[in-house]
Amino acid sequence: MTQPPQYPDPSSGSTPGQNPPFPAQPPQPPYPQQGYPQQGYPPATQQPAYAPGYPQGYPQQYPQQYPPGPYQPPRPKKRPSALWFIPGAIALVLAGVCVAVAIVTGVRLFHTDGYLYPDSKAHSFDRGKGSHMLFTQVDVEPPKECTATDGSGQLTLDAPDTSSDVTISTGGYDWEPFATFSSDGSRVSITCTDGEQVRVGAAVGGNQFVVIGVSAIGALGLGLLGLAGLIVVAVFYIARRPKKGLTA
Repeated sequence: MTQPPQYPDPSSGSTPGQNPPFPAQPPQPPYPQQGYPQQGYPPATQQPAYAPGYPQGYPQQYPQQYPPGPYQPPRPKKRPSALWFIPGAIALVLAGVCVAVAIVTGVRLFHTDGYLYPDSKAHSFDRGKGSHMLFTQVDVEPPKECTATDGSGQLTLDAPDTSSDVTISTGGYDWEPFATFSSDGSRVSITCTDGEQVRVGAAVGGNQFVVIGVSAIGALGLGLLGLAGLIVVAVFYIARRPKKGLTA
């Protein structure tokens, strides 16, 4: 069965045998599509501020650089003066003085003028001016009677101060004083009776031991202080010696 011929519809504008045109599509929303919020753009008149002297669009990040100057050698440290050695030297001299005082006091303290036996005879000893003592061995009874004379006449023998309880160790024995006297002459004669051996020597006392102790401590302290000071000054004096081309 044949179909009747098709004639174009004057209102549609299509030709026979063609499909009718698609209807017009509605306008699409601008990008971005639904689900992505549209970002705004700043107006053309609002531009970010940039530091002057730099191209627009390159923000300032580093300060202006200057070329390094010429090389300058380090300044040499000041060398200590030779006068810095004087305090250490003075301390050593004072330490030597303390040693000398301790030695002289010790020699006088332990010096023995001589020994005598209580045989009722006069025994002469060369002694200078000052105080002297007669000693017996520890735990030994002193002679019953002793006398001492010099060029001026008979000397007075006094009992020593027993509060200090001083003893002297010399000649392999320990001695303790039992009599003391003072002489203005250079020669003394001593006579003792009935007893054991007697030692004649310089007077001893607590003050002499104090002098020796203080002198020893002073010599040690001043010696270490002076030596340390000299070493420190010498190290700086040598280390900061001026080099060639440099002045201290």
